[in-house]
Amino acid sequence: MFLIDRVSKSYGANAVLVNASLEIEKGQLVVISGDNGSGKTTLLKIAATLLTPDEGNVGIKDEYGHTLVRSDNIRKFISYVSHSSFLYDNLTLNENLKLFAKLMKLGSKDEGWVDLLDRFNILQFQNAKVRELSHGTKKKVSLCRSLMQPARLMIWDEPDSGLDDSSTRTLSEIIKGQIQKGISVLLTSHNQSFVDTLECDAFRLQSGSLRFKS
Repeated sequence: MFLIDRVSKSYGANAVLVNASLEIEKGQLVVISGDNGSGKTTLLKIAATLLTPDEGNVGIKDEYGHTLVRSDNIRKFISYVSHSSFLYDNLTLNENLKLFAKLMKLGSKDEGWVDLLDRFNILQFQNAKVRELSHGTKKKVSLCRSLMQPARLMIWDEPDSGLDDSSTRTLSEIIKGQIQKGISVLLTSHNQSFVDTLECDAFRLQSGSLRFKS
């Protein structure tokens, strides 16, 4: 179980999150919606331990039932995709994924990501420099990189942004596959038609707090 426990965050006098709490079970898909500026990205960064809340904690229960709250212990269970690709522009697509695999100690063989690239129909860009790729292709690479990591929780900030209809359908299928494997997924999206393709628990971030969407 992943826990967001009474998290609050302010930027100056602007309270973005106010006692936001959420529990995500194993194999559960949670989608968070909200207006621009409502705090969705801030919440996901806090959940991914990339941003420290003013109050509250995030935690994850390990295999022994202990709740871990230290960032270095939680982070190894999480795979995160943000609006930024964090890819190296001067490296090729393949070189970026090989570097990520090395840093994450996933091994140097590329078989694991070739299938992912093929599913998103971007195998033909393996040897292209990242700076030459479109925004949508970079998003697909970021998603493939995230899926390479053996995480318990996928945290994706608007993963469908910039994707064409075919790739959005592929993303929906991949998310359903992750859930079937018992991997939890927390994501945001403005695309209601995409969300409607998913069997998820939906929450709306409003006035800094999470409200279940019935």
